[in-house]
Amino acid sequence: MKKEITFNVCYGEEEKKNVMGLLVENNFDEVYEPLTSESLMFFLPLNGLYVIDYQLHFFKYNDIKKIYIVVTHHENELQSYVEKFQKSKRKYNDLDIEIIKMNKKTKSLGDVLRDFKKCKDVYDDILLLLSDTIPISNIKEIIKAHFINKEKCKNQIMTLLLTHGTNDNMKNQDEEFVIAYDNFTLKLLLFEYIKNKNYISITNEIFDQVNHNSKNIKSKKKENKPFTQVNNKKETAVGERSIFSILSSSVSSIIISCDVLIPNIYIITPDVLKLFEDNFDYQCIRKDLIYNILKQEIKIEEIYVHELNDDHNYTECNQMIVTLFDFRIYYNFYKTLIEKNIHPFLSKAHHLLPDMPQLIYTEPGFYRSKNSLFGDDCKIFKSSSIEKFSEIMNDTTIENSVICKNCKIHKNVTIVNSIIGKNTTIKSNVVILNSFVSENVIINKNVYIDEGCIIGKNMNIPEGLRIKKYTRLSSYKYEMAKAKLAEASKHEVEDAKRKETKEEIKEIEEEIKDEVKETKEETKEELITVNAKEDVEESKVESVKEKYEEARVEEATVDVEEEKTREEEEFNIENYIVKTKYSDEKLRSFFFYTHNHEDGKKLKTFSSLEYDSDEEIESSSDYSGDKEHDALCCSDENDNESETHDNNNFGIEYDNSNEKSIESEKATFNNEISLLCKEAFEKPQFMNHKILEMKSFRLSQNYTDLDVIISFFPIFWQFINNLEFEKDTWIDKFDDTKLDLLFSSFLIDEPIYYETIYDLILEFSKKTYLDNNVKNNIHGPSRLCNTFEYIYHSDIFEFNHFNKWINNRGNDDYLIGNKRLKAFAEWVSGE
Repeated sequence: MKKEITFNVCYGEEEKKNVMGLLVENNFDEVYEPLTSESLMFFLPLNGLYVIDYQLHFFKYNDIKKIYIVVTHHENELQSYVEKFQKSKRKYNDLDIEIIKMNKKTKSLGDVLRDFKKCKDVYDDILLLLSDTIPISNIKEIIKAHFINKEKCKNQIMTLLLTHGTNDNMKNQDEEFVIAYDNFTLKLLLFEYIKNKNYISITNEIFDQVNHNSKNIKSKKKENKPFTQVNNKKETAVGERSIFSILSSSVSSIIISCDVLIPNIYIITPDVLKLFEDNFDYQCIRKDLIYNILKQEIKIEEIYVHELNDDHNYTECNQMIVTLFDFRIYYNFYKTLIEKNIHPFLSKAHHLLPDMPQLIYTEPGFYRSKNSLFGDDCKIFKSSSIEKFSEIMNDTTIENSVICKNCKIHKNVTIVNSIIGKNTTIKSNVVILNSFVSENVIINKNVYIDEGCIIGKNMNIPEGLRIKKYTRLSSYKYEMAKAKLAEASKHEVEDAKRKETKEEIKEIEEEIKDEVKETKEETKEELITVNAKEDVEESKVESVKEKYEEARVEEATVDVEEEKTREEEEFNIENYIVKTKYSDEKLRSFFFYTHNHEDGKKLKTFSSLEYDSDEEIESSSDYSGDKEHDALCCSDENDNESETHDNNNFGIEYDNSNEKSIESEKATFNNEISLLCKEAFEKPQFMNHKILEMKSFRLSQNYTDLDVIISFFPIFWQFINNLEFEKDTWIDKFDDTKLDLLFSSFLIDEPIYYETIYDLILEFSKKTYLDNNVKNNIHGPSRLCNTFEYIYHSDIFEFNHFNKWINNRGNDDYLIGNKRLKAFAEWVSGE
């Protein structure tokens, strides 16, 4: 009797609508090579877990109990992990997981679906998920809607899940398409690729599918007459988006959009498997199945869509389904997941994620495990994380990077925009730029790894090696090639030995026969003859054994000598390089995300530096904790001169359009922070909420807490400018407005933070007028001294490093003769 299992959707009282999961390893291209050859994409690290942990949790949460996992290699590794996973986490014990190994010659999703249909009798609908897709979502209602719609529309074969691409770093660069669907029935009407096209024409036929019952529409129908043109001219990204945003609206009950994404997750019926079986040229769902179904003259099969409520803010993560098309998306999604895994950002969505190792938000942009260690002199900036049992030694710089568990990073190491896998050791004076280092890797001293590199598992990089851009190294592929060669050689040697042994045995047997014959003739007594024969045979057998033993010892000696030679052999990087079908430009696009100009400038500078020069690396960092903050007060002219100087030294090329874009981005950031700060000052009861919004916006834009302080400071100055210039008034107003909470949320105990605030107070006190010709009531050296005193007594932040700042700025006109301010600074220092 078949065991009854409760699946995800109960449709009606009598009939249960079942969905089974089909999880397919996506190694059909070479984007993630050699990682997908030496292991599976399921085992990519993701915030202390593996990718497969998120996928199995997704099936569990959405009540899909029967799961088939299809792979072409490393099935034993996967089987072992799944068994341990279910044993260690009891809540997943009810998942019925079956691993199916397919032929290594399987090269496409179409091949997988055809073979799967042959080996399994499929009667239920399937939730198809590829290994490169991370679903953090509750889709129970979508599955239910799929079955309800299926009852109404008998020709439905698939439900597509659509997400919104709010961030260019989450989009697939190789796929640009327009889709159109009925706004009421959600039936897909158009799927057209627009890459390398100037426009596409949309005919009345699409609208007739929506209004086929309307006689008025039929009478006005004009065949093949272009109704709408979607322009795709590559002038500017802004123009392109603005045109498309106008089209993405409801026109005649049709949604036309080009800013949606289609992740690699589909709800399909068994009819889809049948279509792939009947059409051997179908290799992909999007490019082949969907495109051809919509191009049919007689529409038989129908596809429907469902848009996810894709909430990318940092207060609640409702629906996130992301396909990791390349390392750029993988890296950005990794950062997003880290930032969302911090209380209170994930308080309403924790159930959508598996149990993850807890990270602590200790400093602006720095996330770490309680069990991690790092030196006091480390410089860690911009959305970096250190997982448990990892150790970072002194004078190491880590920026925009992830250090997985149990890593050891020695002194004077620089890691920028990179992911370092677990159990990795990086020794002193190493530079790693915008690369991926897998697990169990040893990188020895003075190694330089340039941008876009992938270092495979178990690699041991020798000292002083410089690895060029876009290089991919794998010890697994090298060892596999050596094993095949050794096996072939071994067979040849064994065959030769067998031939030699047979010839020797024949010779010995002939000798024995001759000697026995001679012995018989010479000896008359039968007993003596027999004894002689036995003795001769025994002696010959012993001689054969001795020869075998000598051959064995000789072979063992040769093996030992070969092993010694292999150890002494110099490391040849050419043996480990993995070739792909992609050009250098394409390989670069897999890694480089859309980043601000400062990041690009710094990366180029690092690429041109000598990796063992402490002073140059120190000077190239824009985020050194000991760096003076004079740059904040410099003019644009000085900035241009410094950039020209950098160009002469390092050969860095600058693009004016990029600079304008960065200026626009910075202005947008300042405006948003200023607006949030104004709202907080007007309604202090919402200060906590506004601070959270500022932090989330800052994280999403990849800025620092110092940038937030600089952005809201003019609003702070306008606020105190409107107050009565009296100490008690300031103390009361600051307390009522909760300014101590505002500053403490973004201010950390670093000299650059405090000195920046002191610089801003000094600069604003020199202004006669503020914005909009508002008179500055806090103007002049005497009022500057009172301002510092009032703020100090208001206790909104500690006056750390104040005396040091006074000494450093001693030549300023406002400070030279200001004895009272200097006395105040000495008093503060004493306090």
